[in-house]
Amino acid sequence: MWAAGVAAAGVPIVVWKIAGRGFHALVAGVAGLLGLGALLFGASWTALVALVALALGAAFAGRPVVTALLFAGAAAGLLVASASTGGWLPAITGAAALGGVTDGMILGHWYLVKPRMPRWALHRVNLVGLIGLLADGAVLVGGGALVSGDSMPVVGWAFAGLSVFSVLLLVAVGLALREPGYSAVMAATGLFYLAELTVLGAVVTGRYIAG
Repeated sequence: MWAAGVAAAGVPIVVWKIAGRGFHALVAGVAGLLGLGALLFGASWTALVALVALALGAAFAGRPVVTALLFAGAAAGLLVASASTGGWLPAITGAAALGGVTDGMILGHWYLVKPRMPRWALHRVNLVGLIGLLADGAVLVGGGALVSGDSMPVVGWAFAGLSVFSVLLLVAVGLALREPGYSAVMAATGLFYLAELTVLGAVVTGRYIAG
């Protein structure tokens, strides 16, 4: 699910042609490493096909159209693998939340390489993560994530706290990017770091309770 989100969120960034082949190869590598976990847990053959597509995406990183198509295919294959164990809706919302935050963090670092990249790209990726997080929270709450029972009260509170804190962090990213100067991008990237941890925690604990 995480790998699918990274690959999917990378598609529009590739299409925007703002970062270059190095960034495209980095996204393919991150998604590929995360996708290896799917194979370790016995995912379907679609995960293997997705990893091949990511490897080709890295190889053709200098050709945006080809790379975007390969990333989209990889995301679809990894979503199929994820949906086979948890259902389509949670797979999509979880992928959006994790993918938006992860690609936002990677893109924020890429401003060190290309400081003149437009900030609107980071705004949009952050919005993907925020909308995905809100949607994922709604799906998990609907599935019983806040009804932890007597045996898991701490986990229920952890899910609620991590979800709220994650939303606040992503809102703070948007506010930071409104400030002038390159330091605003650095601050936003640092907030993405924190959000990476809290969003992952919210996604995992919510599914542990609801599942």
